[in-house]
Amino acid sequence: MQFLGRTILSGAYKFDKRSTQVLPPAILNQFRTHLLRVSHLICIGDGCGDAHINQILREWLEFSGDRKLELVGPGRKTCPSFIGHLSSQVILKDELATDYLEQYALTPLSMHERSLRAGLRRARNSRRKKMGFA
Repeated sequence: MQFLGRTILSGAYKFDKRSTQVLPPAILNQFRTHLLRVSHLICIGDGCGDAHINQILREWLEFSGDRKLELVGPGRKTCPSFIGHLSSQVILKDELATDYLEQYALTPLSMHERSLRAGLRRARNSRRKKMGFA
């Protein structure tokens, strides 16, 4: 961890000066600036737990009703409260990243193969739950 401590940036404290993992504020400003050029943002696997990112996303959506935020992740069924008033601009996808991204693959799997893989994954997860691993 002593070597990775400076390279792993995660959680809500990336920009907190009291934390040992401090990301330069310029990176957050770059995110805000580049986001202005986007009308449809896809966030995969984001738990929406970082207040500094949430504020930027909320302001970005509020600026124009034409902007869309797509949130992708297993169990993603509700719009996060910080953008609840903008729910008409939020698209929720209750999917695994691989399933979501396969629809954009250059050589997409057949619908039958996708369905079979999803069924196998559900069966495996069900068995894991019964055995007490999930």
